[in-house]
Amino acid sequence: MKIKIQRSDLRLSRQHRSTLLTAAVIVVLSPLTFTAATFRQAVFCLPAARFSAFFLGAPCVRVDDGYLIENAVLPVLVSLACSGTGFFVLLTAMLLGLICRYRKPSLPLAFGVIVAAYGISLVTNVCRITLGYFASVGARCLLPECLWAGIHLSVGVLVFLSALVGVYICTERRLNYE
Repeated sequence: MKIKIQRSDLRLSRQHRSTLLTAAVIVVLSPLTFTAATFRQAVFCLPAARFSAFFLGAPCVRVDDGYLIENAVLPVLVSLACSGTGFFVLLTAMLLGLICRYRKPSLPLAFGVIVAAYGISLVTNVCRITLGYFASVGARCLLPECLWAGIHLSVGVLVFLSALVGVYICTERRLNYE
């Protein structure tokens, strides 16, 4: 018995293609999260630190580890770990996957998605840094020192996860109903 495979039998559904694209984007962009330190400082850390410093009403200066927001109550160091590149990678992969699921992918559309993901990442990181500052000030007044790092981490998880879910819901609805 001979099995004949036709080309149409090997085609993936849009959902499978979008899932594969999402995974591929994560694999391709993941090195960005731990390499290219100068690039990450210039593109991700500097704008986030400057905008956060503006909202906190404090100057922002360059230091060896990143950028220091010189607030009198609590100085904030925006280092490479605070750059938000991991969030950018996840957001870009998610948005490109959603676009691939509902639209025919094109290079201009992909470029627009990357630019939008960068803008959303920057705004989200500024919110995380600013909210992290206020949470840290409150934690230092109310909680023992052993819990301060956990508060810092919790604010980051809460802000980034909320933003990722919010962008997913808005994009899914927008693309699904057009």
